[in-house]
Amino acid sequence: MDTTYEIDAPLFSGPPVSLISGMPGGIALFCGDAALWLLSAQMIGWRLARSERVLFLDGDNRFNPYPIADLAKRIGRDRSLFLSSILISRAATCHQMTTLITRQLGIGIARHRPRLVLLAEPLATFYDEAVSFTERKTLLSRAVGTLARQAREGIWIVVLTSPPPPSHKSASLLSMVRNAADRLFSVRTNENEILIREENAVIAPPHRTGRR
Repeated sequence: MDTTYEIDAPLFSGPPVSLISGMPGGIALFCGDAALWLLSAQMIGWRLARSERVLFLDGDNRFNPYPIADLAKRIGRDRSLFLSSILISRAATCHQMTTLITRQLGIGIARHRPRLVLLAEPLATFYDEAVSFTERKTLLSRAVGTLARQAREGIWIVVLTSPPPPSHKSASLLSMVRNAADRLFSVRTNENEILIREENAVIAPPHRTGRR
């Protein structure tokens, strides 16, 4: 049976929100397990509660509206309005993801003025071995360069990714994003805790979680 965890922490405070809220902008890379998607809901809700819009680029059909709707209900906001402020773009291939980032992202930022751009599993599209590794690497280099330029304009670019498949080439693709990131975090859960680490230092006390 699937288990759902709920973070027992004040809304819109504490990790990972506090980890990036002091940044003027930049790329934050979170790599880990299913806890990533609980934390992403917190980050999205943090901006929506301020009547902002969030751009969500989905590389692996990861968007789950239910935690966001639950957050809206808990703070007395209209759930439909909350969800309509999340602008979702999906990509099924590395070519589509590169186009979203290099051609469409800038247009979306100029039009909607978000402070947060969240990329869910963008690297999943670059692990497709039906495309040559050289081409995938070239496309990812373009995408990462665009993200870095946008981050310098004061945008929070948050990349959420699971560990890559066990191959040397897959790891090198993840390294391209790591090298461009301003902050690097690992995220994992055990039965009762969500653990967030920045490089080799523990950033925050573990968050106790409860099963629903």
